[in-house]
Amino acid sequence: MTMPDQQPVFDHQYVAHVFNQRGYHVNEFATRLDMSNGIVEAFLRGNVEPGELRIATLANMANLLGIPLHAMFARPAPPPDPDDLDGPAADDLTADAEQLLACVYDIGRATPTLVSDIAKAFDWTLDRTYAAATEANRRLQPAGLAVNTSHGELFVAPVNDHLDAHKALTSRKVYERGLSLTHYKAAHQILTGQAVTVTNSGRQRLRTLGGMVNLGILTQAKQPAFTGAALEAFL
Repeated sequence: MTMPDQQPVFDHQYVAHVFNQRGYHVNEFATRLDMSNGIVEAFLRGNVEPGELRIATLANMANLLGIPLHAMFARPAPPPDPDDLDGPAADDLTADAEQLLACVYDIGRATPTLVSDIAKAFDWTLDRTYAAATEANRRLQPAGLAVNTSHGELFVAPVNDHLDAHKALTSRKVYERGLSLTHYKAAHQILTGQAVTVTNSGRQRLRTLGGMVNLGILTQAKQPAFTGAALEAFL
């Protein structure tokens, strides 16, 4: 007896995972898709089915996430043919990561590069570009560097630049509640006279600095200045 083909099921969990991995915020994602924040949130929770959206909207969503449209749907499938795999082989992935690093690795560069621009320059898909970035990040970790992909942008940054701020603020206990990694990085940048670039969104940056004001680390957010207690921690 022939079994009927099983219909594909939209994989909300996978889409939400990729959404979070790419570092998007709901309002930014919704703006790019010309949708309301509420619809995007409901969609990511699985409360809105793809049939309720236009196929063009789903295609744009897949493009922003850097995945093929069919990857948003899950269905039982036979074991893949080794000669017909979608993902790059290990050697290809290594070569892609090296090519990516040769393009974007520049210590001290503060301007991110659009992932879509890199994909266009290399004639890669967005999915391949993000895979190369993940492998490049793995290779740079032992050197204390990270390949960050957030808001559709990519840049290389140190991962240990927050350690001195973490040690100083923790040892002096100038706050009652815990700080996040983003707060420590912002503190390090302020301490060293750099512009605060912990996120690519001006609104999120202001929210980070405002949180540090609430925690007693800064006196104000728009022109960040340490409180006396916080400044003493670095002396």
